[in-house]
Amino acid sequence: MNLTRFCDRIDHVYNLLYIDIKADPQFIAFIKKYQTPFEILTVFTSFIMISSFAFMMRYINSGLQLHVHLRRLIYATFGSFVLYRIGVDGAIILRHIYPMDTMCVTFGIQQNLILLKILEIFGALVFTVFLMGFNIERVVATIWIHDYETWSSWLLIISIVTFVVLIAFAMTLMLIFVNNSLFYTITAILILGACELATYFYYMSINVRLYGTRVTSEIRMTLSQRYQLSENLRILRFTRCLFLVYWFFNFVVFSVFTVYYITEDIYITILLHFVHQLSVLIYGTAIMISLMVTGAFPTVRELCEKLRGKKMNLVDDTARMFSIKSSMGEQMVFHGNQEADLYFIQLEQSWAARK
Repeated sequence: MNLTRFCDRIDHVYNLLYIDIKADPQFIAFIKKYQTPFEILTVFTSFIMISSFAFMMRYINSGLQLHVHLRRLIYATFGSFVLYRIGVDGAIILRHIYPMDTMCVTFGIQQNLILLKILEIFGALVFTVFLMGFNIERVVATIWIHDYETWSSWLLIISIVTFVVLIAFAMTLMLIFVNNSLFYTITAILILGACELATYFYYMSINVRLYGTRVTSEIRMTLSQRYQLSENLRILRFTRCLFLVYWFFNFVVFSVFTVYYITEDIYITILLHFVHQLSVLIYGTAIMISLMVTGAFPTVRELCEKLRGKKMNLVDDTARMFSIKSSMGEQMVFHGNQEADLYFIQLEQSWAARK
């Protein structure tokens, strides 16, 4: 592959929006002086974050007590983040091993490292699209509520991951090679966001309606259906928090990337690339915190207490984490003896109505 012609093709992609600001000599000297320290800091923080994610993943899944399909999707999402970091950190490291003067101006990267840049963009888009994959899994869990608790299917996971990867791959090619690609990419992300919101409100409305039917009517639900309904309502709380983090930081990260992508000057592009990486690292930290506050913290704290030789009541803490109430203040998800008490109360009411 002729990388020079390939990069020239990327640099000549036309976009209506562009920022034609030239860096002054002092700014250029600043970038040349501090580029390497910024790169070292980026690679170091990336290593710490990936190591922390990999170490905590087991305890996050244990604390959240998710269905096997959700756990597999979380691992796949983590894999897309690792793929993204390989593209970023690999390009930084190889820049010092194989230096080259010729640059791809659009991305502020050496031409011989352009494939790693494409890998970075692809990994980022896979990570972005994966929320749609989680929504698809939740819709399936809602429709097949009667036996989803005991169902485990690799075919479902492979289908969802393939769907996400194909969308991300198409968006990557469009962003890099299509004229006015920024406009089309923003449009595609907005359409994807609308689909995510639609699927979220769809399975939320169905589960809330099923809960109302369970409490107010005499229609009997099997134990498996009751468990899966409680599970779906609990995950709704988790995804609500994740949605807020996801949309806010996606807006911030993509806004920074947009400015970075349409800037014409190579040195300003390099600086904006580091700003973009900083926003991504903050995004990853926010995702970890949201997983903690929605249920994983008791399990992680149990690990810390074990390391210190102490014990703790994990069940009570987890119950507090998963306390979900309706808009009227009524408990919607129950634990242990609460679930049993509700069952027998409903059973007594049913027998009383028959007499």
